[in-house]
Amino acid sequence: MLEKYWTQRFDDALPIAHSFHDSHRDCWVRFHSLPESKRYAESKLEWTTLLERHNAVLTALASDGSQLELLTTNWSNSDSPGLPHEQFCKLQLSAKHWRTVAMHEFDGDPAPNYWHIFRTSISWTHGALDDVIRLVADDHLSNVMILDPNKSWLLHPYDGGMDVILGSTAQRDALSRKFKHWRSSRADGL
Repeated sequence: MLEKYWTQRFDDALPIAHSFHDSHRDCWVRFHSLPESKRYAESKLEWTTLLERHNAVLTALASDGSQLELLTTNWSNSDSPGLPHEQFCKLQLSAKHWRTVAMHEFDGDPAPNYWHIFRTSISWTHGALDDVIRLVADDHLSNVMILDPNKSWLLHPYDGGMDVILGSTAQRDALSRKFKHWRSSRADGL
């Protein structure tokens, strides 16, 4: 199901989350994790705010019990996928290799380096991804994507916020209005 969804929604695009805000600008919106665009949480209150914001957006996108796909990334100098990221493995979630991306071909780096994308199926409930979001927010995991293959949305948490790609401009605008106080004040939305 993931492969079919990916091909229908993103065609031949590589699963490189930070590239989607350019290629899907008409359906993209960014929300910041903390007030005043603060990047990293430094107190219990800030961690609570950060997790509440991510859970609020995810709950607006997914209903309880929805089957979501969590994509996580590990990298190596080999095209052999190995294991998911060490920090992700500590969460004891089952992950299967999905794709490998030759990043040196994507970004022109002369040294071979590969991103190995792993998938984990998650039954959504409020807070189900808090441990993953914490690892992303602390910059331990990157290129993480959460998506619902049945509803055509993708959420990319990053250290500082989350990018959301929706199925249409109207859906993007509705979500943007709902959480308008968490948006950037910059004209480009970053």
